[in-house]
Amino acid sequence: MKNPLWPRLKFSGNVCFAVFVILVACAFCLYPAGVVVRLLLDSELKETGTPRALAEWFEASSARHADWADAYLKSDMALEVAHTEVAAT
Repeated sequence: MKNPLWPRLKFSGNVCFAVFVILVACAFCLYPAGVVVRLLLDSELKETGTPRALAEWFEASSARHADWADAYLKSDMALEVAHTEVAAT
């Protein structure tokens, strides 16, 4: 008698893989496209030039860089810059 368990396991594995691929596609394709569409439809961006989500973005990025900024300020690295250390542009 043939084992009926193997085809079910194979089907379950294929379904799990398909769900994984769909989730990855949503994360890397649909979400960024949704953000772009949301920005394109933002009336505040059209009127003032700054998006409505700017405060959220600033809070998220400032929290990530706070430790680096504190260490940079305490190091006094930018206290004095020689003329030779500035790139000629």
